Amino acid sequence: MTEITEGFSTPTERGKWPTLKQLSQAGALLVFKTTRTERDVPDNFNPGKTKTQITATVVVLSINQPISVVLDQHGQVKAQLDEPVQAGTEMRGFVVSQPGITRDLEDRERDANWPGVIGVLGTYPTGKGNPGWKLVPPTPEQMAKANQWLAWKRQQPGGVAAMLGGAPAPAPTQQPAPGPEVQPQEPVQQQAAAPWEQSGAATPPAAGAPARKAPWE
Repeated sequence: MTEITEGFSTPTERGKWPTLKQLSQAGALLVFKTTRTERDVPDNFNPGKTKTQITATVVVLSINQPISVVLDQHGQVKAQLDEPVQAGTEMRGFVVSQPGITRDLEDRERDANWPGVIGVLGTYPTGKGNPGWKLVPPTPEQMAKANQWLAWKRQQPGGVAAMLGGAPAPAPTQQPAPGPEVQPQEPVQQQAAAPWEQSGAATPPAAGAPARKAPWE
């Protein structure tokens, strides 16, 4: 979902985010938090069969290289992302139906304070040709990074529960008392905790630039 000024949300377009293969190749450490569980969804790749489909908010805790495009199954550029997916990105409306991932996520949207499932993407043999996707448990070092993120997230407006659909609106800012007239200044662009702002850089990284640190690091 994409939040807009009035507080409504617009539908998330399928294919908006990088594929599982792209995230795997980039070595992304991910947290999946369920926002919706759907069962008996028609399986387009297996006519007459159904599947369980999960919509989730997926947080990128670390990644070897930012991803700026979405690739199709042939490795061709399908879409350009508005912003690169990097450490700190929350991919809302991420749809996944691979059983190796969904079985750990089913119906967990009912637990608002559950932080999610953490891991890196790996594969397993299915006996049907293509391997299936699964989440590989994190290493102790990766788990330490996840705990660092969780402590940071719990201090943000709405905490972990905000991942289900957005944090509550911030309290209105108190207006200062009238004072002497001053010369107008250039407006300061307000952005929500962009990772490159946390690191002090002025613009997003160019292609090939090393990954930046997330706000909680």
